[in-house]
Amino acid sequence: MMRRWILLLGVATAVIAGGCNDFNTTLGTPSNSSTISFVSPSGANVGAQALTLTVNGNSFLNTSIVEWNNTPLVTTYLSSAQLLAQVTSADLATAGTVNLDVYTPGTAQSDPQNGTNIIATSNVITFVIQAASAPLPVITSIAPTSATASNSFALRVFGTGFIAPVTSGTSQTTGTLISWNGTEIVQFMAGCVATTTPPTTATTFVSATEVDASVSNCVNVAAATAQNARITVFNPPSGNPATGGGTSNTWLLPVAAGSGGAARKEGIGLAAGAEAANSLSPAISADTRYVAFVAPVPDPTIDASTGTDNVYVRDTCSGAAAGCVPATTLISVAADGISAADGASETPSISADGRYVTFVSLADNLAAGGASGLGDIFVRDTCTGAAAGCTPATTLISVAADGSFENGASDSPSISAGGRYVVFSSVATNLVAGAAASGAPAIYLRDLCAGAAAGCQVSTIQLSVSSAAAATASSP
Repeated sequence: MMRRWILLLGVATAVIAGGCNDFNTTLGTPSNSSTISFVSPSGANVGAQALTLTVNGNSFLNTSIVEWNNTPLVTTYLSSAQLLAQVTSADLATAGTVNLDVYTPGTAQSDPQNGTNIIATSNVITFVIQAASAPLPVITSIAPTSATASNSFALRVFGTGFIAPVTSGTSQTTGTLISWNGTEIVQFMAGCVATTTPPTTATTFVSATEVDASVSNCVNVAAATAQNARITVFNPPSGNPATGGGTSNTWLLPVAAGSGGAARKEGIGLAAGAEAANSLSPAISADTRYVAFVAPVPDPTIDASTGTDNVYVRDTCSGAAAGCVPATTLISVAADGISAADGASETPSISADGRYVTFVSLADNLAAGGASGLGDIFVRDTCTGAAAGCTPATTLISVAADGSFENGASDSPSISAGGRYVVFSSVATNLVAGAAASGAPAIYLRDLCAGAAAGCQVSTIQLSVSSAAAATASSP
């Protein structure tokens, strides 16, 4: 009985002492833990910059500390209902859910009923760090640039926006996947027999600009025999909620017959590699005199050399004055007019009089100032039929609105009869200021002002496929 009176006397003394604190009246009498009502902001995107977190609630003291997964944050006391806490960029580097609470040291108190302590830690509230939305991937080139049916090979896909798979515990989210003719490439056992369990993806993430896959002879024979295979990549949506992602542009991979014959090449960047010489993509001028074509050498009929494809123009002398001698001229020549192109060139288009030739090339030494090397559109003024003093020159025309290099590959150029306009397709998103950056191929028209009246300004517009949408002009 005596011990009980002593204990009650001690508690009463503590209460009186707490109520008479003249040195820090903001502390008051210790009580049960404080409460968090809400925090602002309630979440952030992964990788966000440092931020100030406002914690709202009640019973906060000037010694209260906001905890981030039980780790103290730098805390500023504003009032018994509000605290500020500093969240660093390192705290926001990883997606996930964070537990927030408020701990007030020195406020533990004895419970006279059972002799235990009540620790002054608030309720827990969650702060969500959301993973960023998945980007839409874009293919800019592949390697190899051709294949042979029934042969296995390693496929390398280059581009932008590729994402890595993420492992969390025993589960793994899918990263960028490579598809062959619309079907995801998967791992197969020898003998073209799929595993008894669901086959795993064959896509290997290398970097944000490269993913690889092993293409088995099973996939090659079944999906493409002596034809073009359609290569795409896919990003699953990500984040919370999951958003973004999607399927990239399509890249054509020529596949030759199993005998190993030369594959027909189509599209930009598909000309590299040693293979039988063959002329491709012929284009003829309106007067039928000039023919543009692609080949590794000027005359494949007498020279079986292999190597990088170039664009040539053949003057057939059809309809020309007496004395004309047929000749072939290299179009995809370096800017110095002498050196060879340092990349393959394809798909020429020629003006009505044969003076202007447009084409696509992976080379970056054709025009003064270089090029992106992703697959650019060029125009060569051959000076055919021009006044004395004209100097042949090549101009890069698939340029960004600010004059910088394009950020995606361009293809399929076609020049108007007079050589003033060139239309082409591109997956670049910076050719026209303010254009929607969907990552899907779009059609562009470049006005070169060739033969135009004084005052004409070189410009690019994006051609809309909708009659309701207006084209947007770029700066020169």
